Amino acid sequence: MRLTLGIVVVALAAVLTQPTQAWEHGFDAAAGGLTHWATGTDLTGQAELSFYCSTSMPGAIYAQLNTGTPGNASNPGVEFTIDVDGVAFGPLDARIDASEGSLIVYTASRQDAAGQAARAAYASNGRVHVTYLASAWAFDGADYADAFGAMLDSCG
Repeated sequence: MRLTLGIVVVALAAVLTQPTQAWEHGFDAAAGGLTHWATGTDLTGQAELSFYCSTSMPGAIYAQLNTGTPGNASNPGVEFTIDVDGVAFGPLDARIDASEGSLIVYTASRQDAAGQAARAAYASNGRVHVTYLASAWAFDGADYADAFGAMLDSCG
């Protein structure tokens, strides 16, 4: 019994010390360059926040929130804010769309605040909050994760 309890305690400690979500890096060939992104899942496991860029436009970083919930995509011009460790970036001018029944909020133009938010999220070991209208989502900071760094390195 003592050995079994010890194994359970060790397993529980391992689970509790794991990050609640990890940032992932991906890329896709597009006309004129490669699109790179870093995507994290919110603390509920429902929404995803992505920062992305294209090698055809060095230095331009965009943000996208996939809310994971249905929504009305009829209003094309909106705003959302990204807050990293208590520092607000935005409001960011954005567009909305729907994909597979999920509301998507994204920056459609180059905005320095989106790139600043991406770099702050990369360095953060705290929380990244995204607000849109009356809704809010929380993500873990990337804490210098290699996957997030790969996106930043790819597009400057």
